[in-house]
Amino acid sequence: MVVDIRDLKAGYGTKAVVSLASLQIETGEHTLLLGPSGCGKTTLLNVLSGIASTLAGRVVINGTALETLSVGDRDRFRGKHIGLVMQRLHLISALTISKNLRLAQQLAGVSVNDGIILGALEKLGLAAMLDRYPRELSQGEAQRVAIARAVINRPALILADEPTSALDDANCLAAIDLLFDQATAYGATLIVATHDQRIKARFERVVTLEPYL
Repeated sequence: MVVDIRDLKAGYGTKAVVSLASLQIETGEHTLLLGPSGCGKTTLLNVLSGIASTLAGRVVINGTALETLSVGDRDRFRGKHIGLVMQRLHLISALTISKNLRLAQQLAGVSVNDGIILGALEKLGLAAMLDRYPRELSQGEAQRVAIARAVINRPALILADEPTSALDDANCLAAIDLLFDQATAYGATLIVATHDQRIKARFERVVTLEPYL
């Protein structure tokens, strides 16, 4: 089991914006978190990644209870076990694509491996862009670099926050296919949070979140 949530409440300060009595996701069980803006999708992904703490409850990722880890330990755990594709891609503009990916390995505390970086970029059709800067990429290319960054450390879990909401129909489906392909290639479980109904049919499991009042 990759994700095991029990009696979760999470939010900002003391205000809960998401509440889940129970959610379990098995290895390879790609899951869509669907719901309107304000229902806590991003908050839930932040909790699953260890970026945010819980107000109550238990969150176990790949056998580790996140609430037992310090902030620093959560950062290291995230780098090794979780790949993130966020709404804002957070590529560092002053670094080339290869250096952005090398930095992701360094921050995860793993050895820099240029072969793994090149292999990930080759799978995504970006091998010729190693020495380019983020400003030289199209939106779609930058998104693929973000996916490469998410998978290079071979995570157990890939979390994607609204990866398709700003895309037209053709690019929307291409982006989801790419996430599925990369999750399969690296043996990761994929969780996508969105309000984009276009991709619902692509997932065997859909969890609908409602605003927590």
